[in-house]
Amino acid sequence: MVLVDAVLDGRPAGAVRRLPPGAALRRGGPSTHGLGVAEALALAAVLGRAPGEVAVYTVSGARFGPGPVSAAVARGARLAAGRILRDLSTASDRVEVADRPPGGRTRDADIVASRASS
Repeated sequence: MVLVDAVLDGRPAGAVRRLPPGAALRRGGPSTHGLGVAEALALAAVLGRAPGEVAVYTVSGARFGPGPVSAAVARGARLAAGRILRDLSTASDRVEVADRPPGGRTRDADIVASRASS
């Protein structure tokens, strides 16, 4: 699962970061969603629906009120999207090489099935 969230973390607006695997997510911070990321993932675990792997990307913001995002945050969102696509492509290449039948090409559905079974 890929999760992207806007954060107030002291970095410049638009800064993009991928949290290291297993990074502790802060609980109880203010959220416009009612549940924060940590709470949502904890709830999924309690319900037996937790994803096997979660890649968390953050885009730093400076203000979180109503209205459009700033130009810096919009650029950061585009940068995050590009980074996610590169990361997924790299992961997909590793899976395809391992699971490709001789002389054949692995389909996306095979990649998803392979990841789900690992």
